[in-house]
Amino acid sequence: MGVPVLIEEDVHDRLARAAALAGWVLNRIDPLARVTHVAPAAALRSSTYLGWRTRDEHLAKPNTIEMSMSVPDPLVVKLQPPVRPRQILLHQVPDLVDDLIAMLRRAYRR
Repeated sequence: MGVPVLIEEDVHDRLARAAALAGWVLNRIDPLARVTHVAPAAALRSSTYLGWRTRDEHLAKPNTIEMSMSVPDPLVVKLQPPVRPRQILLHQVPDLVDDLIAMLRRAYRR
């Protein structure tokens, strides 16, 4: 419905599922926790032609969009500092995802 956009809530949900899966896989392949740190990042490929909106913003104006012409492809965002304790993938996924979403939103809306 309307112009093609990235819906922030959908990206958020997918990042949360990906982070949870990464934590599960890491625990499965390294049950002794020898890997002590991780470097979470998020990347969007082939999406530079899309706008970025919340679901409510898109429902309010589904046929118009403001797009940034400076979004790189791929768009990669990394936390600062990039390396975090492994436990972030188990106990701090909501905060991790919120930080990555904020960086992606900022890149699309500058």
